[in-house]
Amino acid sequence: MLREAVAPFIVPEVLRRKDKMGFPVPLGEWMRRPPVRDFVCDILLSRRSRQRGIYSLQALETLAGTDDNGSRRALWGALCLELWHQTFIDNLSADAC
Repeated sequence: MLREAVAPFIVPEVLRRKDKMGFPVPLGEWMRRPPVRDFVCDILLSRRSRQRGIYSLQALETLAGTDDNGSRRALWGALCLELWHQTFIDNLSADAC
């Protein structure tokens, strides 16, 4: 849908590219140390998050204790979903968390 919307404004060679991707971020490095690790745990293991019932507490704790990149990406995805939920469903600002 996005490609169709911007097609009149972008040259076809760029629009058809398949090698585009985001830049890598050092999730493993960030999530291994405070303050990011503490922030992730505070949000995902919070009372609000547990009451939501979206995540398995045991699975989150397992992911938090695992050091592989797939686990870090799963935690990052869960964090983004939880923050989105707090912002748009619970209507909380970042300051209220």
